[in-house]
Amino acid sequence: APATDSDNDVHAADEYRATRDTWFLDPWFGRGYPELGMRAHEAAGHLDGVELTTPPAGDFDYVGVNYYRQETVRARSDKPFDWEIKPRRSVELTEMDWEVVPRGLYESLMWVHRTYQPKELWVTENGAAYPDPVGPDGVVHDSDRQSYLARHLSAAADAIADGAPLKAFYVWSLMDNFEWSLGYSKRFGVVHVDYPTQKRTPKQSARWYQHLISG
Repeated sequence: APATDSDNDVHAADEYRATRDTWFLDPWFGRGYPELGMRAHEAAGHLDGVELTTPPAGDFDYVGVNYYRQETVRARSDKPFDWEIKPRRSVELTEMDWEVVPRGLYESLMWVHRTYQPKELWVTENGAAYPDPVGPDGVVHDSDRQSYLARHLSAAADAIADGAPLKAFYVWSLMDNFEWSLGYSKRFGVVHVDYPTQKRTPKQSARWYQHLISG
């Protein structure tokens, strides 16, 4: 989303999507590479010596959407790729400093649905990192994650009600694990892992989610 309504911020947000989401989805659905994305990559010299070949349109069973956060795009100038992703401190943030905007999941699903009309949509990843200490009672009281998941599931339900063919929803992740360059410092799991002992402890969110999906 653009940081402000200024022309530069709006254009930067459009360019950001055209060099990421639509850069991959447009060719898959037989539309070629997006014009705005092409202009941006060419101006930045990313396509020098590169011959792009548009793949034939695919016949996909589903399109997977990974959603964790809304990204706020702020232009530094009107040059291609001269923008920054900077979280707003006025909104709720996860331990990753990612903005918690459940409405963004709804908007993402509806955008893919309306733009590409896939047979099915799957939320292939949705979750959040929080500190998650094991309490004195032996329980991880991760009410923040439970709230995060509840609100995003509600947003997904709203998308279904408005016509999105959403058929699956996968929480990231079952267990705390290795988070890229951050190693084991960030916990996304609904099951706590004590790394020295490998002991697994279902968190409050795991019990809540278990009850939800069994109902």
